[in-house]
Amino acid sequence: MPSNRWDDMFAAVQAQRAELHRVSEIMQAATAEATSTDRLVGVTVDARGRLVDLRIDPLAARRHRADVLSTMIVELVAQADDAMQQRRDELIAATEELRPSWEDVR
Repeated sequence: MPSNRWDDMFAAVQAQRAELHRVSEIMQAATAEATSTDRLVGVTVDARGRLVDLRIDPLAARRHRADVLSTMIVELVAQADDAMQQRRDELIAATEELRPSWEDVR
């Protein structure tokens, strides 16, 4: 294989690595939110599905029993995590396009 093919392959790999690094940074900073239908409770989860923010309007404690609020929070976290999973899947699908096509380099 002539030297310029190796150079082309190396350039393709470097471009792929740069794009994967960019996607990784996007994922590390990504969050997803979910809010109750009455807009009194909201949650934010990070890319790993961890709860990173919980917002409870004081009116929520007067309007809902504690067990209802607890269930609502758990369900909202699950909804936000589902949204985050969809976002992760979309980013992974986008990286599938990064697979080098060595035929293009030949």
